[in-house]
Amino acid sequence: MKETDVRDRRVEDRKRVRTPVFIRSEGRPMKQCVARNLSATGVFIETKDLGLACGEEVELVFSLEIDRTVKLHRRHAQVVFVRAGGTGLAFRSRAMPKVPEEQG
Repeated sequence: MKETDVRDRRVEDRKRVRTPVFIRSEGRPMKQCVARNLSATGVFIETKDLGLACGEEVELVFSLEIDRTVKLHRRHAQVVFVRAGGTGLAFRSRAMPKVPEEQG
């Protein structure tokens, strides 16, 4: 088994996106970031030193256009990893709509 197979535990395919995401965690003001990939179970967002820790709960607000309809989404998520340039988050609920096709 390749090393990447061991580390990648995703159960859903991710789509490349570039959409604004607002993130809020307890005791901190809401910040705007950019989502870079998205699935029904999680998202990777570009972040710069938000002070988030693995296991921390956050609230995300973002919009998605699917079939020419734009919908606003609010999701609670848990920080799965933090690394230079970004943060991986797992949605706390699977109530996510169909993910749009890759946006580049």
